[in-house]
Amino acid sequence: MKKKLILIIVLFTVTGCTAQYDLVIDESSFNESVTIKAPKESFGRDEIQVYSKQKIPITQEASQTTFYNSSLTEDNSNYYFKFNYSQNIDTINKGYFVTRCYQNANINETNKQIEISTSSEFSCINMDDGLRNDEAQINITTDLKVIKNNADKVNGNTYTWNINEENYKNKPINITMQKKQSMKDVVKNLERNSASKDLFIIYGGLALLLVLIILLVTIKLKNNNKI
Repeated sequence: MKKKLILIIVLFTVTGCTAQYDLVIDESSFNESVTIKAPKESFGRDEIQVYSKQKIPITQEASQTTFYNSSLTEDNSNYYFKFNYSQNIDTINKGYFVTRCYQNANINETNKQIEISTSSEFSCINMDDGLRNDEAQINITTDLKVIKNNADKVNGNTYTWNINEENYKNKPINITMQKKQSMKDVVKNLERNSASKDLFIIYGGLALLLVLIILLVTIKLKNNNKI
């Protein structure tokens, strides 16, 4: 496993390295994508080809045999290492990048909502084992309704946290999303509302009938008293 992580260790120790983490959330999946930008001046051509063939496991479990899809692109100044994988609720909680960069990260899913919360410190700026990253950007994109969040910026349905050497010790991620109702739930709610409406009509009718009876009795008593 250690050999498979050499690439990430080298990338994070390179000066000028930046990372972008993108997580797209829908009802059933967590599509994870990571892009690490590294200066060309820090790598030789042969060296970069060796690194580009390294495989990164989707979790840090010793028994993990599934790896991120990876690719390498470049421009005039930088290399771009890209990793992506469509996780589920079980694997994303154990995900390599999630657990590597936050000591505690919890992604909880219920029938009604998805909640993400982490500890305060972003560990991938300055790590105990020497890993380093100058800047990082975390983007969470979802078409679910966001109930609350502590993002630095919101652009449409993308929530962004910007992390650097000045704020990495206090940069927790907190976001809660409301899941869409299934057709089954919609039908249940309609049935429940319909039943409530029927009960309202019945009770309202009974109350009106009672008022009419009392009114009639009162009128009859008054007429009897006049006689």
